[in-house]
Amino acid sequence: MSESFREALLWHMNKHGTRMTDIVRATGVSNDVLKKFRTRENYSTTVENGILIAAFYGKTVNQFVNRELASEQDIIQALVGLLSDTEQRELATHIRSILSNRKLEGVSQPGPTASERG
Repeated sequence: MSESFREALLWHMNKHGTRMTDIVRATGVSNDVLKKFRTRENYSTTVENGILIAAFYGKTVNQFVNRELASEQDIIQALVGLLSDTEQRELATHIRSILSNRKLEGVSQPGPTASERG
């Protein structure tokens, strides 16, 4: 059964012990919007806010509302989407460094990703 976004938000916050300030800091969704979700049963928000809140939990909006598990790849993609362009570049540099160190240490490299295989 499909839940309301509000019910899903309250469920995720409870399950993960999330504070509103955690979501505000990570997503930029205002504290006011989140307070309204807690106090107004039929409150709605913008699609953009919904996407940001779902991404905070590493999920698409559908996964979030339906309380579905997300794969590690989905979680990583959603969380990276919350980063600024500068932070994404820094993360890419860090990942390249890890992979470079792995090569120097003789650790086998993972195979190409689906997008690299074509």
